[in-house]
Amino acid sequence: MSDTATSMQGIEISQGSAGKSLFGFLAAIMPYFKPYRGWLLCIFAGMGVGLAFETCLPLSFKFLIDQAIVPRDPQRLILILSILAGGAILTSLSLLGMDVAYARVETGVMTDLRLRLFNHLQNLSMSFFSRWQAGDIMSRFGTDLASVETAINSAMASALNAFVGLIIGISLLFGIEWRLALLSIIGLAISFCGARILEGRASSANYRLKQEDGQVQAILQENLSAQAVIKGFGLRQQVEQGFADQIQRLRQARLRASVITYIMQRVPQAGALMVCFLALGVGAYFAFRGTMTVGDLVAFNGLLVQVTSYVAALTWAFPELLLAAAGMQRIEDILVERPLVKDMAGAGALAPLAQEITFRQVTFSYGGDRPHLNNVDLRIPKGASVAVVGPSGSGKSTVLNLIMRFYDPTAGSVRVDNTDLRSVTQDSLRRRIGVVFQESFLFNTTIRENIRMGQWEASAEEIDRAARIAGVHDFVDHLPGGYETVVGERGGRLSGGQRQRIGIARAVLRDPEILIMDEATSALDPATEAAVNATLQSVSQGRTTIAVTHRIASVVHCDHIFVFDEGCLMEQGRHKELLARHGVYARLWEKQSGFAVSADGDSATVRPSRLRQMPILNSLGDELLAELAGLFATEHRAEGREVLREGDPGDRFYIVVRGRAAVLKRTPSGAYLQLSVLEDGDHFGEIALLRNVPRTATVRTLTPCMFLTLTRSQFLGALEKAPDIKAVISQLMAQRILDQEEIQDVGSQAAAEGS
Repeated sequence: MSDTATSMQGIEISQGSAGKSLFGFLAAIMPYFKPYRGWLLCIFAGMGVGLAFETCLPLSFKFLIDQAIVPRDPQRLILILSILAGGAILTSLSLLGMDVAYARVETGVMTDLRLRLFNHLQNLSMSFFSRWQAGDIMSRFGTDLASVETAINSAMASALNAFVGLIIGISLLFGIEWRLALLSIIGLAISFCGARILEGRASSANYRLKQEDGQVQAILQENLSAQAVIKGFGLRQQVEQGFADQIQRLRQARLRASVITYIMQRVPQAGALMVCFLALGVGAYFAFRGTMTVGDLVAFNGLLVQVTSYVAALTWAFPELLLAAAGMQRIEDILVERPLVKDMAGAGALAPLAQEITFRQVTFSYGGDRPHLNNVDLRIPKGASVAVVGPSGSGKSTVLNLIMRFYDPTAGSVRVDNTDLRSVTQDSLRRRIGVVFQESFLFNTTIRENIRMGQWEASAEEIDRAARIAGVHDFVDHLPGGYETVVGERGGRLSGGQRQRIGIARAVLRDPEILIMDEATSALDPATEAAVNATLQSVSQGRTTIAVTHRIASVVHCDHIFVFDEGCLMEQGRHKELLARHGVYARLWEKQSGFAVSADGDSATVRPSRLRQMPILNSLGDELLAELAGLFATEHRAEGREVLREGDPGDRFYIVVRGRAAVLKRTPSGAYLQLSVLEDGDHFGEIALLRNVPRTATVRTLTPCMFLTLTRSQFLGALEKAPDIKAVISQLMAQRILDQEEIQDVGSQAAAEGS
């Protein structure tokens, strides 16, 4: 799928669901609270005690004034004040207990929600990960879960407390004269000193919380990139356990940070309650001395303040709850996804391969718009070495996806012996398969642990043996940490060849009946490719080996070659048989032949006979072709680099000797639409040999690439010796420019539609 197509898909997903209402959010989140019913009772009990005291405190003014102060009854005054003091202490303890209980509920609910979302992702099929962008998924784990967490952590409790308090707290109206106001300010300032003492611990706890949360994000991002490896090697249980362990560490860090934060918040509130009691006592003394008005007015003023605070609390909570409602909807966009590939009820284990793997009238489409495989019948005998080749987009990788059951056929069946793969469990199928991918994904752990993922229960001796077979031991022996060397994110501390050898060792450790190689050497330089190919040939002995590649030279010794084009199986047979048919395979062979690469992989040359196959050069004589062949220079580009950019002046002609590159067209929105993929033997930029015409597209490498290039000045200098031929080529080039303009118009139209 092109970058633009993927981007557009992400937009459709993001905009496809309407946001939840507030009540919809509450309905969606409440089931996560059910396992914590006991703690919820503690929360409601603490909340009830707090609201009761807040309500009774202003009402107590009436009793103090009417039954103690006015009648000058010191015993009743002491009794009422003692009851209020006891109530304040009980309330503070109840609210502190409520906060601890709420911290446990909140951390538990978020842990359960994170685990459910992560484990659900492990169960989804590869089609989901091809439709969704990793960053979009990450945002649901990041900002969306954070908004839900904020709502659960504070907004929900505040809103519930304010709502209940607003209903029952309409009897207070509290007014204070200036001396009591000054006393309250001093008391509150003192109460905040207690929170200041806890600031250091709270800062440390929250820092650890951020660290653990960042580790969760790192594990998640790595997991999303490694889905093919996880599914191919059946690592679901291991990655889920590893993530659960990290989540538990996050839970403990969050629990500690939340409790300390709640205490910091509660200490000033408890101090505020004491200040209120002090102000009440002093005010009662003033009233007893006749310096204050009757308590009914004070009670009324207290009610007004109470109501105002509840309204303010609700006003603060609603925006947080609405943000959480939108976040919960985005989370449920993933949770409602269902795997397209799943085990049937009663599915059994796959028996060992006895005879063959077969495709029986298999048709398959990724998106339903066109078939990527069309009525394919093929047979792979047990123990055979087979290759699947064809142009880019011909359907060859789809064959592997169906064998590994990353997808199921739209029609027809894929069978092992006579067993339809849909009737067996995915785990039992993948236990019999070892996979070496185009880019062997390595986890950010040691070399030993990366190899162990091929067979989780393997002994140290078995790991060592697999490493030696794959040639890993040769370079690991020179590393300071040996097999305990941490490879870095995606194996970034190792070279491409080293990563591939570890991937091979991982597959060898699995001791698979079926060894699958998906463009296993296409991203390597020629020298490393030759060494890794020799290793692959060694480890494939005695196994059923299925290799997908676009490089024909690497399959000449295979027992059987399947040639695909536009989703159809066009030809099959051995190398010499296919060449004799002069069909698709022969054309691919001719396109990729005629080049010589030095032993160190630094330079390449092209034969004159190969240049003659290019339309723009086929009218040149042998001597001129030989001269041009000697003028080509070798250029290297790393993966992901621009070879040329749309709109830049053109000054040279390119031939792809090794590697793959994408031809891209910029859309009006600024994104890129992929028009085609260039592979070994393809060429581009021929117009630049005669004219300085701006480049009509961008070419960006998909793998490390080796090019042969010829500049316009070199080409024109050679043509000066043959003016008649120069005129012919000029006419041919004029027609080529017209054709290119038509292609550009089509590309521009497609780009506009793609935007």
